[in-house]
Amino acid sequence: MKIGITNNQYPEQRNILVNPDNEYINLKKSNLFYFINPLRTRLLKKNKTFVFQPVPFSGASRADILHLFNEVAITPQKWVASFETELPRVLPVAGVAKQDNPELKRLIPYLLKDNCLGLIAISDATLNIQMKLFRPDIAQQIRRKTLVLHPPQKLFIQQKTPRQPGILKLTFAGNEFYRKGGAEVVLAISELIEERKLEESQLDVQLIGDLAKRRNVAHRQFQDDETFYSGIENRIKCYRCFTHHSQMDNGAPDAAVPPERCRTATNLAGDVRFLGTGDAG
Repeated sequence: MKIGITNNQYPEQRNILVNPDNEYINLKKSNLFYFINPLRTRLLKKNKTFVFQPVPFSGASRADILHLFNEVAITPQKWVASFETELPRVLPVAGVAKQDNPELKRLIPYLLKDNCLGLIAISDATLNIQMKLFRPDIAQQIRRKTLVLHPPQKLFIQQKTPRQPGILKLTFAGNEFYRKGGAEVVLAISELIEERKLEESQLDVQLIGDLAKRRNVAHRQFQDDETFYSGIENRIKCYRCFTHHSQMDNGAPDAAVPPERCRTATNLAGDVRFLGTGDAG
């Protein structure tokens, strides 16, 4: 099958480009909005639009179906889309409630068309977020064509290995430490120690991420304050079980685990457990 995609970055590699029997056609430069969005954002100072609309005579019709990520297709072609938060994905407009966003209202009908064959939420949390986006009658229609499909994950072992007695090794990796949930890891572990539900001597927690990157785009105007950041960083210094690295190369000999494998919170092998948020970036 010939599948049209609109990018070849990590999200597509992780969620779409997973079947070698398919032929994937990168239509990035066949997308009208590849050219329109720079004009919208730089010249007109408007929000980016997450849409695929083929440039006329660009050859996009070569694909049997389109598989998009976080985008809505405006085309008569058959298409599906994987998404990580909401679809349609729209950026906030000052003074306008999300459900009243004109861009959202404009794009919803394309999800309901017959040529939109399905919507793929990459987690149950994604599905829950998505269903809150629409009024009840629209939500029912969207839910009927939405399924949850987690990104495929190679099995490193065939069965769970009983944890050996001794120190439990935990690794968190995320370039933007706070945005990726590093603070929550520190809080959870330190609170368990303070409540005497865990002994500090039982743990070896490797934290990989940049503490200087504090802004969380998802929080918008509700950013954490200096007291919060200081509290987290003091906990890291206070508890001997925490070891912090601002960054770590993939081939670092002292790495607790290869960063490319820090994508899951399951027990993959032995007594090393991985704490991550989908990608190490």
